Amino acid sequence: MITDISIENTTVQIIVAGSGMFEYFIDGVIWQTSNRFYNVPAGNHTAFVRSGLQPCAVAEKAFSIFIISNVFTPNADGVNDNWMIEGIENYPGSHVRVMDRFGKVVLDRKVNGAFSWNGQYLSRNLPTGNYWYYIVVSDNRILSGYVMIKNRN
Repeated sequence: MITDISIENTTVQIIVAGSGMFEYFIDGVIWQTSNRFYNVPAGNHTAFVRSGLQPCAVAEKAFSIFIISNVFTPNADGVNDNWMIEGIENYPGSHVRVMDRFGKVVLDRKVNGAFSWNGQYLSRNLPTGNYWYYIVVSDNRILSGYVMIKNRN
């Protein structure tokens, strides 16, 4: 019944096949007739849909709103040493690319599980600075922004 989940920033729209009266629900929120949810927090979620005529018939689909940190410190102190994108493991086949300030690609990785990057390029630590990411999620979302690598005090 759920054909797609459209996510734009923190707004989620549940798309269903067929016609009729449906009710929608995300993670313990009260059933509602609108298929749009606003200000959905980052993390893993499950969307539910039921027919208003058959309240026991339920379809469900998992989705994620990613948690993307903008700073990490790969200084081997055991704290915040890797850049991680929480939730991307639910979207195998996603593609993460990171570029330096000159546009040089320093990370180009297809993701098929949990994602973690140690801030290295060609086995060397990248210098402290801002780097830009471009993520093509397997559900066709495109995310972009920056991450700061801080290697020294």
